[in-house]
Amino acid sequence: MFNSLNVLSELVYDDQKLAVSFIHQFSDIYRYVLDKRNEDIVPIEEELKFIAKFVFLLKTRFDEKLIVNIDLTTSKDEMIIPLALQLLIENAVKHNEVSKSFPLCINIKRIGDFIAVSNKIRLKQNSGEDSKLIGINNLKQQFKYFTETPVEIDSNSEYFIVRLPILKTI
Repeated sequence: MFNSLNVLSELVYDDQKLAVSFIHQFSDIYRYVLDKRNEDIVPIEEELKFIAKFVFLLKTRFDEKLIVNIDLTTSKDEMIIPLALQLLIENAVKHNEVSKSFPLCINIKRIGDFIAVSNKIRLKQNSGEDSKLIGINNLKQQFKYFTETPVEIDSNSEYFIVRLPILKTI
């Protein structure tokens, strides 16, 4: 939130039209978070609309230094934990270099009954922050409540991939 407000304060002087768009997207994101805070699961279609707005804010901040590819088709009965994708995108930005020399590319795609979120690992230099996996462990617990299919994490020296099980309404 604070990063977004800092970006907005710069936009007000540099590009007022973009600042207005940014404010609208930011307010829609905040409204979504407030509306969904008490919901356990949401349709993936709704979550993707939210993610598009979230990515807009990040792209405004990082421009061509951040690439987010979404290749995901779903049906109305397919659900996800609210803000799960946002958390994974935010983690990728938090832990990896996002620069002109090394743009961060995040891919979100469907693989069978999973949504896979992946990025090439290029950890920030001297960030001073080691991942404690608190957010991902919390996500695992949330999904465990709705399915026996676990959240899968695949991390090697090159890629970090999280596969979230797609939940179905009954």
